[in-house]
Amino acid sequence: YRAADIDEIARDSRAFERVAGVGYNGAFEETWEDGARLLPARTAVVMGEFFAVAGVPPLLGQALTPNHDRPGSDKVVVLSHAAWQRLFGGASDIVGRVLVFRTQAYRVAGVMPADFEYPRGVEIWTTPMALAAGEAVEAYRRGLLRDVELLAGTGDAAFEMQFGAFAIEEDPPDLEAGAAFGRHYGMRY
Repeated sequence: YRAADIDEIARDSRAFERVAGVGYNGAFEETWEDGARLLPARTAVVMGEFFAVAGVPPLLGQALTPNHDRPGSDKVVVLSHAAWQRLFGGASDIVGRVLVFRTQAYRVAGVMPADFEYPRGVEIWTTPMALAAGEAVEAYRRGLLRDVELLAGTGDAAFEMQFGAFAIEEDPPDLEAGAAFGRHYGMRY
């Protein structure tokens, strides 16, 4: 799906309560900075509704929200419990700390519970808009969203997906900057 397709599904469907996208590459190794310390961490790009779709509240602070998908939004990250322990020793003052990625400052918004890890191995989550607002890499811009998890509010969701209310293209289109293409990931009822 392109990011615009995900927005359209969220806006137009009466069946889905929430829709979120997960970056095409899952969790990938990136280096963040905490002052002079370099922090190699598996990073995932997700849409702001990701944690709400997953139904998992943060252990500390706040999760990403749809506001973080808007141009000009704050650059924030959410840490996995494992990253919070491994990289910061479980510091109680982690929320609000500033990390740097490719010269751009990101505020730690929250920490997720120990039993939440998607995509596998993730340590830091952020949004495509946060990355695009910084020094965006063409690979991010062309392949931001692969998996879409749809949370159904009524039985109409199965009907819409089964009968193609939202078409899934077999071949990737010629992508615009900021667009993405992928496959359907799943639904929860």
